[in-house]
Amino acid sequence: MLFDIIEDRAPVYIVKLSGDLRHADTLHPLQNILARLRQKKASALAVSCAGVQRVSASGIAGFLDFLVADHPVAVSAYDLPRHLITRLNNHGLTTVLPIFKTLAATLQSDAFRQSSLTTTSAVILGAGTGQRLWPLTQSQCAPCLDIAGVPLVGRLQGHLSRYGIRTIFSNPGHFGDNLITAMRQHSGPMQSLFFTPNTGLSTAGQVLADLHQVHAAFEEDVLVANGNALVSIDLAELVHFHKNSGADMTIALSGSSTLMPANSRAGNQPDPAVCVIKPECLQGITDTACLSTIGDVSKSLTTLGAKIRVFRTAGKTLQVRTGHDFYTAVHAILTGALDGQAPSGQQIDETVWHHPTARVHSNTRFEGHIHIGAHSVVDKTAILKGCVSLGRRCKVDAHSYLRDSVVLDNTTLAQNALVDRQVANETWSFSHPFADGRSNRVLPLEHSMMSAGEEPRIALGSA
Repeated sequence: MLFDIIEDRAPVYIVKLSGDLRHADTLHPLQNILARLRQKKASALAVSCAGVQRVSASGIAGFLDFLVADHPVAVSAYDLPRHLITRLNNHGLTTVLPIFKTLAATLQSDAFRQSSLTTTSAVILGAGTGQRLWPLTQSQCAPCLDIAGVPLVGRLQGHLSRYGIRTIFSNPGHFGDNLITAMRQHSGPMQSLFFTPNTGLSTAGQVLADLHQVHAAFEEDVLVANGNALVSIDLAELVHFHKNSGADMTIALSGSSTLMPANSRAGNQPDPAVCVIKPECLQGITDTACLSTIGDVSKSLTTLGAKIRVFRTAGKTLQVRTGHDFYTAVHAILTGALDGQAPSGQQIDETVWHHPTARVHSNTRFEGHIHIGAHSVVDKTAILKGCVSLGRRCKVDAHSYLRDSVVLDNTTLAQNALVDRQVANETWSFSHPFADGRSNRVLPLEHSMMSAGEEPRIALGSA
């Protein structure tokens, strides 16, 4: 039997088997290949069986032993010939073994996805002041905004973790202590390292340049993401495309991949939320104080003659920069528009989620996608319609009506309250359809809305 490494997607490798599988020890050379790949920091091995011809009972036994052995890396097989599938089906083994129809299905399996980027580090940019999000950012940073029970940065960390990323750097700035706390709470198996450039500037350019030039933090190409972004793109495919293209920087956008010429102006390119960068190309960056975003960094590298690629993806990114974006992000999570992202808590209905500590009466009318946060209380006569999210320790009194709104932590809506297309807390509210970040004007809620009253209270806002 012949063994060929047909694709290197380090740390994932693909080996092709061809020939006869006649004896139990036929696959022993594969163990040697696996040992060599481990020296290259391999984390997963996919075995293509399309070239397997004749098989025997002894050969199948050796094949099974290899698949179920306690390997230090994830191992699976795919593209098995029909006669081998038939033999395994006769014993009901295809449903319990790590066997897949195609390579794509193998790479999308949980074990392989979690092994795909184990040698890749990530940087989460988190120092922005979030001025266009005001008043949401008057007491916290944008990455800490709660999106249906989980902060933005926690959702981003969760997505990075799905691909096996183990080390994350971040640059706390505006309400930086909140960012550090949130990231530590949602780090899981990942290591979070917090960093402030020596100059005190925390622009994207300064952070990346210092991490590479001063601290030599990156051993391989680094993944960079904005801390205010929801992301559902396939990060393994992004990194694989970047390495194969030979680009210095690859930015992820939704729709075919194109090459940006070295003399092109990237001014019309939308500012990306995620990119991959070769650390070496950061050596030539100057005037880092002006490079606030990933888009600014790509423009600077373009002027230096760097090769910039655009990775078009069916996945989605949503950057929360305005009050309207904030509600859009909540809406996306409540409606399941982003793969792998869901509201926190228990799902008590097809479209209703609530925290185990929330108190919700069985007669309460839910007409849409609803999330109720921890320790919140909703009266049985209240009506929640459309996409509605309540934060922690909220109270919705009798006969209140909420439609397409977000109520933030520690907010009480008095009897007969009417909250329609608003983002509201205990002291202010704004109308999210018009919150485009162009104005900081906020119409405070009437004080009577926070206490009992006979007349309906309306939460109003201004653009």
